[in-house]
Amino acid sequence: RSRSGNPYSSHVKAGKHAGTVYNFKRKSRIRKSLTRLPILLEFIHKYIFLNFVSFYNGLNSNVK
Repeated sequence: RSRSGNPYSSHVKAGKHAGTVYNFKRKSRIRKSLTRLPILLEFIHKYIFLNFVSFYNGLNSNVK
């Protein structure tokens, strides 16, 4: 009974290995999209913010 904890750990290791092999392509694809998403969101946010600022300034100039 010296290796009582080994079967579970080896099973978990095998499962993790199979999971990494199975999910490698999908994970890499998700990681690529995740690295691309913040840049896209920042770009969209800046675009909307600049448009809103120019629109707001135009409204203020029209009111004045």
